[in-house]
Amino acid sequence: MSRTCTTPTNATVSTTQVADSVLVELDPTGHQVWAWDSKNHVDIAAETKHAICFRAATTSNPNVDWALDYQHINSVDRFANGDYLISARHADAIYAIHRGADDAASKVLWKIGGAAPKASRVRSISPCST
Repeated sequence: MSRTCTTPTNATVSTTQVADSVLVELDPTGHQVWAWDSKNHVDIAAETKHAICFRAATTSNPNVDWALDYQHINSVDRFANGDYLISARHADAIYAIHRGADDAASKVLWKIGGAAPKASRVRSISPCST
């Protein structure tokens, strides 16, 4: 499936390549103990608010080509219960991720922002007027 996105120079291009965003948890020795793959939990077409592309080489195309960077995870924090909070720059959203036993058992608990607003436990708060 081809997607349209914007390059850093504001050119519009079409690409079939998608850059995935994966949250990986490592043990103290550096071995992976858990991973959450956003493409398994986020509807790329619905969630892409700012379709940003970058140049990337892929295993299927070793030549440099444009790839859609639909999430671009900026920051991660872990809750005391083991779940995660992530900020996805290109989705303009933050997500609470339930850390299941594996990727299939993990899920998005709630989301704030983004192109396709989802019901949330957080209600909208109006700015204070002075």
